[in-house]
Amino acid sequence: MKKLIGVIGIITFLSMFTNAQNQSNKVDIKWGNEIKISRRKTLSSLLGHDANGFYAIQREQKGLFSRSSELTLDRYDSNANQVKSVDLNLTDGKNDREYEKIIYIKGKYFLFTSYPDKKTKLNTLYVQTIDMDALAPNNDSRKIADIDYSGNRSSNNGNFMVTLSNDASKILVFYTLPFERGEKEKFGFSVFDGSMNPIWSQNITLPYNNELFDIERYRVENNGDIYLQCTVYKEKRRKKRHGEPNYQYTILHYKNGEQLADEYKIDMSGKFITDLQFSVKSNQDIMCTGFFSDMGTYSIKGAYFTVIDGKTKEIKSQSFKEFSIDVLLENLTERQQKKIEKKLEKGKEVELYEYDLDNIILREDGGALLVGEQYFMNAVTTTQYVNGVTTTTTNYYYNYNDIIVVDIDPSGQIGWVTKIPKRQNTVNDNGFFSSYAMCLIKDKIYFLFNDHPDNLLPETNETKKFKSFSGQKGSVVVLAELSYDGKHTKEALFNSADAEVLIRPKVCSKISSNEMIIYGQRKKTQRFARVIFK
Repeated sequence: MKKLIGVIGIITFLSMFTNAQNQSNKVDIKWGNEIKISRRKTLSSLLGHDANGFYAIQREQKGLFSRSSELTLDRYDSNANQVKSVDLNLTDGKNDREYEKIIYIKGKYFLFTSYPDKKTKLNTLYVQTIDMDALAPNNDSRKIADIDYSGNRSSNNGNFMVTLSNDASKILVFYTLPFERGEKEKFGFSVFDGSMNPIWSQNITLPYNNELFDIERYRVENNGDIYLQCTVYKEKRRKKRHGEPNYQYTILHYKNGEQLADEYKIDMSGKFITDLQFSVKSNQDIMCTGFFSDMGTYSIKGAYFTVIDGKTKEIKSQSFKEFSIDVLLENLTERQQKKIEKKLEKGKEVELYEYDLDNIILREDGGALLVGEQYFMNAVTTTQYVNGVTTTTTNYYYNYNDIIVVDIDPSGQIGWVTKIPKRQNTVNDNGFFSSYAMCLIKDKIYFLFNDHPDNLLPETNETKKFKSFSGQKGSVVVLAELSYDGKHTKEALFNSADAEVLIRPKVCSKISSNEMIIYGQRKKTQRFARVIFK
């Protein structure tokens, strides 16, 4: 009888706790209406907002195994209710174009589409404005870029990518050019102003073999200059050679009117750079920061910070900082901690496993915050023999765990490192409801993610085994607040059961100085909500 009363008491406490934590007092949440959709339909991206509300693109797969999809352009009011939804017609009268992107610039929405013509062997990029009242493209379509893929395989017709400068005054259209095996790396780009008028363009052939060269990131600065972050492999495409890094990060800087790029090689003295992000200062100095390892590319030992002189290409400053033992042990169970401590006692190397650098936040004082997440995927194949029939099944396990934030001061030294505990382990879903959404509000950073409710119980501490979110109905959406001294708190934002949807953190987005749009979905139901930070 005591056991029964104890169980009832625990259930009652959990219920009271969950209900009490139903919504944070740090925010107001305005939920929109529930929308019934096809199971194959989901949010592709949020586009922007204006006085009428906000806009989104929805994508629906035509078939279970089909790569093609249909798009709708939707408008939602200030209360996150859907008020209009229109199929996005990408036909130019003769041909069905491929959707590339929609961007918002100075009060206008621009739609980018492409069409690879098999007869002319030209892949053409078009741009046109959108009537946001009718939610339909205007009749002002025009060509802005071409990729000539004659002489190449029909499947290799190049790709277009579109991005904005920080102040939205410049638009970069970056395109990879078709190549055959063994050829040199080729690409091109065009720069436009905020009204989509061309400023300059260039096609480039580099001296690197395309099989030994990757373009990791590309960006356009406010002055129209182009920067590319690249990885160059030595001899063979592999991460290690004789235990040393077999690759080097390089930044290429292209200026209007100059054919050759300024090249900045990132030298880290034999260390493995596992992640790199860069930014360009107003004096054109390049700031590079990220994670490094002594063991390889699957773990991280610490963070680095490098400033390169934009004119002389010399390193102005460089620093490395290994993570402390406290960081290595943080958020681990007692058993895991003892295992790490034994390795350290034996003099073995210990690093953090599989952390990816997601964001760099530049501080006004010249410092930076690095934000990353532990992510890895496991594939497990099982074989069964039943009545002489062999059946093989492969399951894919997606793991999105702790968020790591590293503070770097203006001199390049690490001030503090914080790991926000998170466990998300799902199967065969591509991590659809995993990872986190992040927004910077005043002097704090907020993270939203799905979590197991038990992880918010008062007795939860750093040595307790955290329970995993696995897509279950009883999950909660957590709001984690991080202040600039590295301290963080966690609390429930709302229950997924009450919202009747699970949020998809990867597509949630900040839309103003104190507002964020979150999106949730479960089976045939979807909802949006405005989160207003107080």
